[in-house]
Amino acid sequence: MEAAGLALGVVGLAGAFKGCIDLFSCFSSHRSLGRDYEILDAKLQVEKVLLLQWAQRVRLFEGDYDQRLDESTTNQAVARILASIQHLLSESRALQERYGLKPTRNSQTTPTTRVSMISKARMERLTREFSAMRLRMSQRQKDVPPSAKLRWIIADKDKFKELIQELSHFVSRLTHVFQDSGLGQDENLLKNMTREDFAAVWDVRVMRLIHDATTDREDLVAEAAEERLLEMCQRNALDLIWFRSIDDRKDSVDPPHSKTFEWALEPPHSEVEWDDLSQWLRSGSGMYWISGKAGSGKSTLSKYLSGHKVAADLLKEWAGSSSLSICSFFFWNLGTEEQRSQDGLSRAVLFQLLDAEPSLIPALLPRLWQEILKGRGTKPNPPSKAELAAAFGTIANGLNLQRRFCFFIDGLDEYVGNYLDGVMFVQRLFKNPDIKVLVSSRPIPICVDAFSSGPTLRLEDLTRNDISSYVQDTVGSHPYLERLLESDPTRADTLLRQLIDKSAGVFLWVVLACRSILDGFAAYDRIEELQRRVDGLPPELEDLFQHMLEKVDPLYHEQMAKILRICYQRQIDRQEEASVYTIALAHFDSCGLNCEDSRPLKTFSASEQRALCAPMEGRLRSRCGGLLELQQRMNLSTSICFCASKAHNALVHSTVGFMHRTVFEYLDQPHIWSLPAFRITDPSFNANAALSLMSLQLARLLVRGKESLQPFIIDAIRRAQLADNEFQDSGFPILPKLKEIADLLTSRPSQSVGLGIPTKQEDMSLLLAVESGMANCTRYYIPKKRATPLEFPLLYHAIRKPLFWREYKVPSSPDLIRCLLSQGCEPNEPFKNTEELTTTPWRDWLRELHRMDTNTAFANMAVCEEFISGGADICPAGLEPVEYIIERHLNNTSSSTTEGRLRLRTGEKLLCLIRDKKEQVNSKDMVLDGLMSSSQAGQAASKKRRDFDDGRQEERRMKEKRARNA
Repeated sequence: MEAAGLALGVVGLAGAFKGCIDLFSCFSSHRSLGRDYEILDAKLQVEKVLLLQWAQRVRLFEGDYDQRLDESTTNQAVARILASIQHLLSESRALQERYGLKPTRNSQTTPTTRVSMISKARMERLTREFSAMRLRMSQRQKDVPPSAKLRWIIADKDKFKELIQELSHFVSRLTHVFQDSGLGQDENLLKNMTREDFAAVWDVRVMRLIHDATTDREDLVAEAAEERLLEMCQRNALDLIWFRSIDDRKDSVDPPHSKTFEWALEPPHSEVEWDDLSQWLRSGSGMYWISGKAGSGKSTLSKYLSGHKVAADLLKEWAGSSSLSICSFFFWNLGTEEQRSQDGLSRAVLFQLLDAEPSLIPALLPRLWQEILKGRGTKPNPPSKAELAAAFGTIANGLNLQRRFCFFIDGLDEYVGNYLDGVMFVQRLFKNPDIKVLVSSRPIPICVDAFSSGPTLRLEDLTRNDISSYVQDTVGSHPYLERLLESDPTRADTLLRQLIDKSAGVFLWVVLACRSILDGFAAYDRIEELQRRVDGLPPELEDLFQHMLEKVDPLYHEQMAKILRICYQRQIDRQEEASVYTIALAHFDSCGLNCEDSRPLKTFSASEQRALCAPMEGRLRSRCGGLLELQQRMNLSTSICFCASKAHNALVHSTVGFMHRTVFEYLDQPHIWSLPAFRITDPSFNANAALSLMSLQLARLLVRGKESLQPFIIDAIRRAQLADNEFQDSGFPILPKLKEIADLLTSRPSQSVGLGIPTKQEDMSLLLAVESGMANCTRYYIPKKRATPLEFPLLYHAIRKPLFWREYKVPSSPDLIRCLLSQGCEPNEPFKNTEELTTTPWRDWLRELHRMDTNTAFANMAVCEEFISGGADICPAGLEPVEYIIERHLNNTSSSTTEGRLRLRTGEKLLCLIRDKKEQVNSKDMVLDGLMSSSQAGQAASKKRRDFDDGRQEERRMKEKRARNA
């Protein structure tokens, strides 16, 4: 096409430009080119987005377009370049012969456009602006040659690279035309536009393609691609460190009562001495320790300080010219594993540090960073304990930070594990001069030894005025007491002083005591009756809890015992999900707290959910003495949604929990549950069964939503197993509800559950019990099984769950395996599995064990032990022997931790069992032989001894190797 001398008006240039852009969609590829094509596609899309950026910079489609487009020289230059691009992308012979493309008129063929999102926003804008110019279809297409209507298949990637190089040349010339005229000299504008386009990419794999496609460029595009890829990799690394409950405990701590704790940010000025906290915030280093009794308000004070403007201003003085980050972690002994462990503390601290300084990720987590940066195709695991320890070792050794950090770590005494590990972690953390730490805890001996020599305060010694203020505002200003003051001011005033004195600095005590007094006001108690209430309040928290529960109406004692037992049971053997959701408890309460209620699981409208939850706060107060309370989640964006609505209701998504950790500690005493008030007369009640039914109800609410059902299904099954194990009949009411969920999942579009339900009810119940790991229910249903063989052996159902829970990674139950083996099930029974492969339950399990990581493998060692004890073939042909698998995982295990030592003992025990089984097999073979000569017998015995000695030597070598690894 001859473009020389071509001069178009701006409307003509716009039409020519639109024609060029439309041609980009005409190229696709054979899939066999794989990643090479994806990179070519990315290169093509980059040129497209640069063209669109140019059009926006010169405002080509706007009424106030750049006037230089009207200049003859510039207009002709732009027209020539656009014509050249159009010719390049549409001339049939050149596309076929020079650039290695093949024509196709298949309108269904579309290119791979994962990268096209970078130009999506600008394309939408171009379409709108172009339409606004009221160009008719014929006008838009008149400069596009007929061949442009073809689609082109990229058949030769090397030749197609030449086309992209020429295209890049023309796009650069467009920019150059206006640079010569003085436009576009601000590189920040170009870079910001490219950053804006790359910001539309959220898939790191796509961004990696764009990055790889721009590495040969030496311009702002390559720089922006590098920045965006690093930013996305940093975000991915931070997402792996972050955990859902990272701020839950802090968010659940109520703010302090009005005008309390203000003294903490002022210099000491009372008769009680403490180290000046305001001075430490302003200029101190190292660590400050807030010590206090249980319930004295340590968490409330920590939250108050970490969010107070005055504290932030004082810390800014300490930071000087450096930027400041105020970070926190609140331990919660009753929370998830991360909320009460060193792993959670390490991840929370590291997340906040790296969130502020993401450039430190390669230095602190080098292996994780390389794995994310290179992209191996699978999602990396969160950093290991060893990686976390190495990261904090680097920090403690004086890593140069670009800003200063103050960490508020609350509740160190709620740490689960060796307290010394937690103390040492804190001490190592503030070795870095750019980090200081404020820690709060009860005065447990190890904290006293470690922290008392540094700056500290004892909270219960300093809160008398705060407690006095609370009592005055809560009780003293009540209209009922004001009337009593008129008739008997002295005794009423004495009543308030006694409340303050009796509290001994423990805020929790005075909160409960004031509730009791308010109950007296509601009952119109006279002053002497109120005095008896105060006199009857025990001074110790545990005694006060007992007192509060004894005041519950006896009519409600059974409900009280059931609800407290449910919440207590949730805590004592919690795993991932430690919450009792209000909506689940409210529904169970509406069923009379009856585990045998036969009504089906329900769904509720948003209004029904609110109506169900609304009375729960009052019911808990009247039935549990105020020791349980609703806890609303502050950040609903990270909470599970039960209402499938954007208008999340805080009450519906709240949880039920103990008002303080000390309530759980009170209930954790063995004698408590034998007290008369805690006796449950309902023989069908089982707390684990109740929790299982509640989790199934939550799963029912989520079946049609977008939330993951897995944690609720796994929790329901685990609780069902516990209930079934505790009492033979406890599991039967759960089975129909499990069946309801399984039936719903078969019709859920995103699921692929089940191979068909058996026609006989007893068989269906049996398989459901087996796949749910319920041994007692299984034992009941096995005799009722039909004579016709089932499609798969029961042991296969136990380990693979092909019928109901195939997609939910429900752990296998060793108790169930033992039950099935005792009922005559054969681990070596041949059958065809779901893939139509002939196998046995044991061989199938070995294949699964072979694929497990070390953590999962050790979690399943008990299952292996049951199989081997039950006669599984320990030397199956064609498979890796089980002892080799165990040895491999033992070699990956360190003896430096308690968990590691426990795993080593477990693995060694299983290896001993395997050796014993091998000896039994060998002995049996020798007995069955029976015809061997005495010399042959002697030779066999000698060989057996040699094999045994060789085994012992190999065992010693492996132990030495593990010791070296440790």
